[in-house]
Amino acid sequence: MTDKVKKMPYIETRIEKSRDGRFIINRTTITHIRPVGYYQAVLDAEV
Repeated sequence: MTDKVKKMPYIETRIEKSRDGRFIINRTTITHIRPVGYYQAVLDAEV
């Protein structure tokens, strides 16, 4: 894997039918993995 691909978010999609069968539920989860230092720099930055 290239570094660019490793930095991309992990996207997961689940599709299921509701319990009563009347609806289709589409759930999409986007997972970003970043080092703690990245978020600390964002929080410490002055606006």
